[in-house]
Order: sequence, then C-alpha cells, then structure tokens
Amino acid sequence: PFSTLCALYLEDKKEHSKLITYKTKKNRIDTWLLPHFKDTPIDSISPADIRKWQAMLKNSKNANDEPLSPGYMQNLVTELSSLFNFAVKFYGLSVNPCRIAGNTVGKKQKSLTFWTKDEFDRFISSFDKRDPYYTAFLILYYCGLRIGEFEALTAQDVDTAAGTININKTYHLIDGKGVITPSKTEKANRTILIPAFLCKCIEQYKAMIYDLQPDEQLFTASHSSYARQLEAHTKAAGVKRIRLHDIRHSHASLLIELGFSALLVS
Repeated sequence: PFSTLCALYLEDKKEHSKLITYKTKKNRIDTWLLPHFKDTPIDSISPADIRKWQAMLKNSKNANDEPLSPGYMQNLVTELSSLFNFAVKFYGLSVNPCRIAGNTVGKKQKSLTFWTKDEFDRFISSFDKRDPYYTAFLILYYCGLRIGEFEALTAQDVDTAAGTININKTYHLIDGKGVITPSKTEKANRTILIPAFLCKCIEQYKAMIYDLQPDEQLFTASHSSYARQLEAHTKAAGVKRIRLHDIRHSHASLLIELGFSALLVS
C-alpha cells in the first residue's frame, strides 16, 4: 500500500537525513500525497493517476487560501517521484510512474534579485546605529551569510582581533523550537574575513549585551523579525523590495563589483 511505502521511506529519511529535511518531507507527504493515494497498492498507481493528482494540485489552495506556487508544486512532484524511486530501488517496483507522467505543474521561476552597494547604503542608513538590527544587516551584507548561519552565530565565532567570523553551524525552527545543527554542507564550513569597521561595530554591539558568554547566541530575534525590519526599512529607504536571502546575493554582487571572479565568489 502507498501508506506503507510512505512509512518505510520516512523511516529511511529519518535515519539518513537532517532533521529539518525529514520534517519537510513528512509535512509534504502527510498533507499532499497520503490523502490522495492512501492505501492504493503502489504497483497499481498509473501515470494517468499521477497526472490526475497533478491536476488536483493545480486547483488546490494553501493555508492562506492562495493557489500553490509552481515551485512548491514542483517540490511535491519531486517528492512523489522520490518515493517511487525508493520503491524501485529497494522494494522491487518495476517502474516509476512519475517518469512517464512527467511534470504538468510547471517549474520554479529562478530569479536573482539583489541590491547594489548604493541601494544597500540607502537601506542601512535608515537605521539608528545603536539598533541591533543595524549590526545584523551589516553582517548579512558584508559576510554573505545564510540567515540560519547568521542566527546560529555565538560570541566565540566572531574574532574581532583577527577580523574573522567562523561558520560551522546553522539555526532552524523545528516544531516551534530553535535547533542548532551542523552546516548545510561540508563546504559551508568556512572562515570569513571581515572589514575593520564591521569589527568595531560588532564590538560595540557585544558591549551592550550583559554578561555575554562565549557560547551564547549573538542575535536572538526571530526570523520573521528580520523579515519585518527588512520590509519596513526597505520602504523607508525607497529601494526595491528583496527577500532576506537576496542579501546574500547582494554580497556576491559586491564581491564581483570589487573585482573578484565569479568562480572565486562561488
């Protein structure tokens, strides 16, 4: 039965994937896959059945009563295909019906949005320099951190004497609780050089925190708080709207503008 396949697949992913990856997969399966295919024998699910399911997705709404985005639907199609690949590889299913059905829901629209240095300068100048978010956005822009890497930073990760930040972990919100996990990939572990003015800014920020311990998180605001601050100060500065992750793209743009090759930036 499809439900049994899901249980076996998730059991495997729980053992061999990061917790956040497992939770994401489980949510997709529980919400969009299991209710449709339920206990149907996996060898009787045809490509036509897959296409009917995709048609259902295109007419569905999310929790905010909005149509599912092509990118999210593509993720669901990929998840279902992964389930059938798992059955082919380990449980003797002869063929993955998703490969025959194809993708009728569309694909993620890849776009690269970023700020120029002038746009970032206008944005950051809208903050009071004593505002903790001022320091936070300076670090995000000049260091190119993922938001989870930034949120996981502790006092001992930042060596202002050497002018470096050590990246070796990331922060996730799982089931309403903050969880620190190893970096996204081995390559994500790195030491970043930071400019002198940012070292001074971080030192001033740290001095405002009472009895700061080496293993204590430097920034404890929620992910949504940074998003709200980004939105509010973007409007105040009169610059184009971008996502939090686009600040990382803006950092890459800055490095290229400074003369670094795209390969080195990568």
